Order: sequence, then C-alpha cells, then structure tokens
Amino acid sequence: MKKAVLFLAVICLMTSIFAQQNNSSMKYDRLLYQTLSAEEIAKLEKDAPSKLADINFDLTHLCYVDAQLPETYIMANDISTYVSPDKTCDIAEIVASKRINRFHYALPSDDTRYTVCPVGNTGFYVIILPHNEFLKQKREYMKKMGY
Repeated sequence: MKKAVLFLAVICLMTSIFAQQNNSSMKYDRLLYQTLSAEEIAKLEKDAPSKLADINFDLTHLCYVDAQLPETYIMANDISTYVSPDKTCDIAEIVASKRINRFHYALPSDDTRYTVCPVGNTGFYVIILPHNEFLKQKREYMKKMGY
C-alpha cells in the first residue's frame, strides 16, 4: 500500500512539473498582446493556461492572408465589411504583415469550404479555414500542448 501511495505521489509530482514546463515554454504570438492586456495574460497563465493556449491558437490559425486562392472556397465580402465597430481595418498593415487579428473582425466561415475575403483591391485575400478543418487542427494542437 505504501508503494502505491508513493508511486501515485511521484506521478502527481512529475505531472505538475511537466505542466509547469509546458506553460512556461509556450510562445505567444504578438497578436495576443493586441487582444489581451499583460495582466489578463498573466492571470490566464496562472489560472487557465489551456484557455490561453486556445486563444493563442485561434489568433494564429483561423485564417491567413495570401494572393493564392484555395481550391474550394466561398467568396465573401471585402474584409473591411467585417471589422468590429470599435476597431479599424488597416489594409496596408494586413498586406504588409500578411496577418489579421481575427478578434477584431466578425469573420464568416463555412463548415467544409474556405471562406475568402478580398483585402481591398490589393490582390490579396483573407482566407478563413473551413470550420471542420480548423477544429481538427485545434484538437491536435491542444493535445500536443498537453490539454
């Protein structure tokens, strides 16, 4: 019985150490700092690291900016029509960085096809992953992160 308790205690300790290493080694995207304050990030790191990993993934993997269209897609309105009321749509910044902060937009999506939003008349598009594909990638990422 004592061996079983000792074994369980060692497993709990190792799990705790791994979880702390996992959180401390996580690299956050710069878009996260445009979305949450440093205080909010610190609180989530301490209290809900899986939620922070989830938010970071949403910011970096829901969509991308490219001039090449995917094979199957739905053409949506210009990206500027989806900007949140208290935010601005900086076309030049989107084209230069090839990224957007998805939390500054109410982006449309489809379950099985890419959704494409033109970025003004630049020849670039915000390409939103199909919902099913995004969720599949997110599950794999969260599993890889230990959540």
